[in-house]
Amino acid sequence: MEPLPDAAEHRAFFHEVREAHRRDGVAAALHVMAAGTAGGDDSPPPPRAAPPRAEDRTAANLPVFLEHVLTQFTAHLPDLDTLRARSDRLVLAAGRDSAGQLLRRPAEHLAQRTGARFAEFPGGHAGATQHPRDFAAALRRVLDAQR
Repeated sequence: MEPLPDAAEHRAFFHEVREAHRRDGVAAALHVMAAGTAGGDDSPPPPRAAPPRAEDRTAANLPVFLEHVLTQFTAHLPDLDTLRARSDRLVLAAGRDSAGQLLRRPAEHLAQRTGARFAEFPGGHAGATQHPRDFAAALRRVLDAQR
């Protein structure tokens, strides 16, 4: 989020998510995050195709993610000069269904600022688990085009 012009607003939002986790637990934090990243839509996400063990592993890791990863990851500012210098080898991507959502904006913004290619993949933010075969085929096309 840090490369975005409104980064301070998003930094505050992700700190709010972490504080919701500290105060009220994982479910509360996920509710705050869903409401703020999906254009204000706090409806539950669509069912995912991830195997049950993968979902169990993800759920078990959520406290660590919310406490130690989320704010650091979203506050990272990549080296734009380095990305521009390598833009011919860089593809930024987002899920097709995430158009207009906060989590898509950094990829679009960085592609514009660096001259890198932008690609859309099937599904939303979790397209690789929502549509694994279609996602893999799209990824193969993107990688083949980069050769």
